[in-house]
Amino acid sequence: MCSRCGFTQEWKLLRNEDGTAKLAEDGTWLWDYTETVGYGVVLLMPKSGVGCKYCLTGTLTGEERETVLQNLQAENMDSHSYAVLYAPESGTLTPLYGQMPGDYGEDEETAA
Repeated sequence: MCSRCGFTQEWKLLRNEDGTAKLAEDGTWLWDYTETVGYGVVLLMPKSGVGCKYCLTGTLTGEERETVLQNLQAENMDSHSYAVLYAPESGTLTPLYGQMPGDYGEDEETAA
């Protein structure tokens, strides 16, 4: 999952009724692949250190935006919490709250 736009890719191993992996004729495992367009990401990180990252699957309504902001601004939330909105049609990222995470290249440089 992209921490900025919420685009997700998922691979699931296909299984037979008995739970064993389904195999192709050449003996390799068979996988189901799906992609989901993201509309942004919300990271709710309480000061306790156990948080959740949510991928938005549609544009937020005004009421949903207010609820997200209220949750992010709660007293028990850590400063690492954030919300980023993404418009797939235009490719525009809009920070709604907090510090927008860097792109993958920036994250790698920061981690080094």
